[in-house]
Amino acid sequence: MVRKSPQQARSRFTVSAILEATERLVSSGQRPGTRAIARLAGVSVGTLYQYFPTAESILGAVVDDRLQRDEQSMAELLQSSELPLDEWIRHSIERVVPQQPWARALYPKLVDVLGSIGRTRAVRNTLERLELLLTRELTRRSDELREGLDPAVAASVLIHSVRAASLELGRSHPELSREDVVTELSQLAAGYLSGNGHT
Repeated sequence: MVRKSPQQARSRFTVSAILEATERLVSSGQRPGTRAIARLAGVSVGTLYQYFPTAESILGAVVDDRLQRDEQSMAELLQSSELPLDEWIRHSIERVVPQQPWARALYPKLVDVLGSIGRTRAVRNTLERLELLLTRELTRRSDELREGLDPAVAASVLIHSVRAASLELGRSHPELSREDVVTELSQLAAGYLSGNGHT
């Protein structure tokens, strides 16, 4: 629970700094407390408490913020989807895989704490909405898909398999470059959708 919602630009900047500091600490393997978060964010503990009552509430806000960004990114992608299937797949995967190495390490660690901060249902609801968005796009592109592929089933398989693979790569192979991760996941998705595995 957030104590107060930031209205002014300065307040939004403060909250953004708090969330990013939390993400960086979590991505390094820590379960950060409010003092560590405030120190890295460059704010006082008192200022932090104006917005968040506990470290768990900050973690919850981090998850909510990431979910909102992921859903918005997918919605924006589907509004400009005139690319050929293989290019569209790669473009989609590029939006899924974060730019910074520390951000790629963040997601697996957030998954580990979802239950304890009460965000499991929020993640499930977001994934369901993403499946609906992707189902619509795959239905529109049905003539580009391999014969007999059900768009709704394909959307579910893709959302969950790409998410799981991305999380596991972030956890077990942090040395992989973003380019490598994007390429591997794009080939995986293309092979499943078109049956030829080429991007």
